[in-house]
Amino acid sequence: MPPIACCGSIIIFQITELVQSADKIDSADLTQEEVLYPERHSYILISMTVSSQKKNDEPYWNLLVDLLRKKSIHEVMEHPVVKIHCEAAIDENSRYRTYLKDHTRCIKHVAVTDFRILNPPPVGNRFLVYSLFPECSVQVKISMDPNDTEMVVVSVGHSIFNRTCHVNVGQLLTAYEGGGHKAAGACRFHVSKADQYIPQIMDVLKRNESGL
Repeated sequence: MPPIACCGSIIIFQITELVQSADKIDSADLTQEEVLYPERHSYILISMTVSSQKKNDEPYWNLLVDLLRKKSIHEVMEHPVVKIHCEAAIDENSRYRTYLKDHTRCIKHVAVTDFRILNPPPVGNRFLVYSLFPECSVQVKISMDPNDTEMVVVSVGHSIFNRTCHVNVGQLLTAYEGGGHKAAGACRFHVSKADQYIPQIMDVLKRNESGL
C-alpha cells in the first residue's frame, strides 16, 4: 500500500506542476531568462514545439499528451521524438533571433518588425522581441500572407516586460479588418491598403492613448 500512496502523490505533484506551468505560459508570465533561454526550462521549451501552424504534427501532439499524463517531465524530455522537436525549436529560435535583429527598428516605443521581403515569414519565440528591444512597449509585425501574396498580415502585441502600452489592440485593429483582445491582435488586408493602414496603426500606437 505505501508504494501506491507514494506513486499517487508523485502523479498529483506532476499534474499540479503541469497545470501551473501551462497557466504561466498561457498568461505570458515569463522572466527574461525564460524567454532568452527556453532550452533551460523544460515546460516552456515543450510549449514551443506545439504550434497551430504545424497541423501535420497532430500525432506528435497526441504523443506529448500521453507522455505528460504518465511520465515525469525529465522522462518526457528524454523521449527521442520529443528531443527531435525540442532541438528543432531551439534551432528555429536561434534563426528567429537573427531575423528580428535584422528586420526590426524602434520608432519611439514601438518595435516595428517588417518581414515582407521574407517568404515564408520566419517564425519563432514570439516573446523574444520584447527581450531584444526592452525599450519598446509594443511590437508591430508586418508580413505577407504565405498562402496569398496579395494579402498583408499585421500583428500587434504588448510587451510582457515593458507594460506601458495603453492601446487596446483588439479594438484598434477592428478598424483595419482584424481584431483581437486588449494586449494582442492581428489584421489581414489587401496589399493595396498597406500604405494607408500601417501608418494609421502606427500613429495610434505612437500616441499611446488609453482610449484605444
